[in-house]
Amino acid sequence: MKKIFLSIFLLASIQLTKAQIGAQNAFEFLRMPVSTRAIAMGGLMPAFTNQDLSLAIATPSLLDKNYDRNFTVNQEIMFAGILHGQTAYAKYYAPWQTTFVGNIQYLNYGNFKRTDETGVNEGHFGAQEMALQAGFGRSLNKLFSYGANAKFIYANYDDLYSTAVAADLSVSYKDTAKKVVMTFQIVNVGASCC
Repeated sequence: MKKIFLSIFLLASIQLTKAQIGAQNAFEFLRMPVSTRAIAMGGLMPAFTNQDLSLAIATPSLLDKNYDRNFTVNQEIMFAGILHGQTAYAKYYAPWQTTFVGNIQYLNYGNFKRTDETGVNEGHFGAQEMALQAGFGRSLNKLFSYGANAKFIYANYDDLYSTAVAADLSVSYKDTAKKVVMTFQIVNVGASCC
C-alpha cells in the first residue's frame, strides 16, 4: 500500500515541478522601484507628498504645483554590472493648473558572450529594456487629485525586439489637516505591439 501511495505521489508531483520559473509577464522591469525610498521599503510605493519626484512618477495623482521644475536622476548599480535607473523632469503649467512629467526608465543587462553549442566564441550581444513615459497630475478639489501616465516600452535581447504601450491611472485623497494620504491606482495596463 505504501508503494502505491508513494508512486501516485511521485507521479503527481512531476506535474507540479518546473526546472526554471522564468518570466511570468513581459516588461517586468516596470515593477522595479527606482526611488531610493521605495527600494528601502522593499519595493512599496508610499503615498508621500513631499516633492520626491521619483515617488510621484509612480503615482501621478500626487503631482502638484510644488513639483514645478523638479528634476531627478536615480541610478542603481546591481551585481554583474546590471544598471537600472531613471531620469525625470516635472513642470507645472499654470493656465491648466496641471503638472506634467517626462521620464525615462531603463534596465541594462550588459553584454554577454555568444557561443555555439560546443562553446566556440561567436562574439557578444547585449540586452536592455527602456520605457519613455509622459504623464500629468491635477487637483480636482482641495481633497482629491487625479493623474495618468502613458508609456512607450521597448526591449532588446540580442536580435529580438519587442515594443508595448501601457498606462497608469491614479486618484488620491489628501487631507493635510488630518495628515492622511490615500491613493487608488491601476498600474502598467497595456498591450504588446510586436
